[in-house]
Amino acid sequence: MKKELPRILIAGTNSGCGKTTFVSGLLTALKRREKDLRAFKCGPDYIDPMFHASALGVPCRNLDLQFFDENTLRFSLAKNGGSLSVIEGVMGYYDGVGMTTRASSYAVAMASDTPAVLVVDARGAAHSVLAVIGGFLNLHPKSHIRGVILNRCSAMLYPRMKQAIADQFGGAVLPLGYLPVMKDCTLESRHLGLITAQEMTDLQEKLEALADQIEKSVDIPALCALAASAPELSWEPVALPEEGPPLRIAVARDNAFCFYYEDNLDLLRSLGAELVPFSPIADAALPENIRGLYLGGGYPELYAESLSKNQSMKDSIRQALEAGLPCIAECGGFLYLQKELEGLDFDVIAGTESRGFIFGMPLAYNLHKPFVPIRKKGKLPREVVRQSYDLEYGSATIEMHKDALKPGQKVVLVDDLIATGGPIEAAAKLVEQLGGEVVKMLFVMELAGLKGRERLSRSDISSAIVYEGK
Repeated sequence: MKKELPRILIAGTNSGCGKTTFVSGLLTALKRREKDLRAFKCGPDYIDPMFHASALGVPCRNLDLQFFDENTLRFSLAKNGGSLSVIEGVMGYYDGVGMTTRASSYAVAMASDTPAVLVVDARGAAHSVLAVIGGFLNLHPKSHIRGVILNRCSAMLYPRMKQAIADQFGGAVLPLGYLPVMKDCTLESRHLGLITAQEMTDLQEKLEALADQIEKSVDIPALCALAASAPELSWEPVALPEEGPPLRIAVARDNAFCFYYEDNLDLLRSLGAELVPFSPIADAALPENIRGLYLGGGYPELYAESLSKNQSMKDSIRQALEAGLPCIAECGGFLYLQKELEGLDFDVIAGTESRGFIFGMPLAYNLHKPFVPIRKKGKLPREVVRQSYDLEYGSATIEMHKDALKPGQKVVLVDDLIATGGPIEAAAKLVEQLGGEVVKMLFVMELAGLKGRERLSRSDISSAIVYEGK
């Protein structure tokens, strides 16, 4: 099958170069002229799509070659694309799994034959920017990079930078504009990424200000023409499961639980599910007449006190699970089901006989380590044990509290990687050192292989797994 689908991929030299800020402002500016605009995000990202959705008022979709094969990615792009589709990249343009380009923004551009525009942070640089652009153009053949945006570039410097890019690269890459430093429009960050869109009370004002600036300093017609130059998108039909009997599934949707992939929700709806949103923070109980419970990820640790005090909701969820209600709890949703969280001075939440960890800043390869709590005045953090492991470019360390596990506690370790076993093996050594028993080690993608109602032991499992009830 084939389809004309104007599309552009906005990539970056690295994380933090300003591509999400630029894309969010660009979408807001394009919305003023495009009636059927759609947005996509490369890779497994929940937070950036919230900004795209805030700009457009429609959901953003993920294009992830870790989850999709290339044909399924093209199918999803064709199914959800509009009169103009804007794809935001992830990390640096060539950054994929490990030290490869697999599942990178570049791989998405190649698989979908999409022209790419590179966002380059030009602050504190001039002629050196040409070296950066040249490196990205020449690192791999057929880079798909057709344009460049200079972020944090002054209006005074840009005309000379534009001419230098034209002189150096001819028509190989087009200088499409710049974005100056806009301190009032900064999108703030914390662990796992940006602060979520719904937490920013002034987000719309920031988006409109960014759009106003982009209207002045970015060649939007040239960017749209570049998108229109994308060749026809071709794909083969993808076989999806047939629709089943109608049923109601409760889905946690509030500030604490907001990490969902729209394609997953669409698939559930297409199979006959009625998705019923509810708030574990504000509602008193689960919705009535539900046949399943979906607790997505998010930041429950930021709302742990409100979640903990909502006793009626905790009781409702616990009773439903004990009665056999099927439940999928991912990441923060699984933390919500624990009896307590390390790093807090009060009990958390649904009260299963398990223990969760609040995760702090990423180590390497997007691995997270248990948070070591800093107690109140006069008290020191509890002692920790450490285990190091090797990386391709150095080493990293995993830490656990000495009292994190009970003697004989059964632990399922889940690593969020596929390509390396170092972190999970180090964690296994720590568990054994603390007197625990590792009953299974999984990479996160292997969770999809758990069949139907197959269950791991519920007793004292301290790592995040999929739990489907009795």
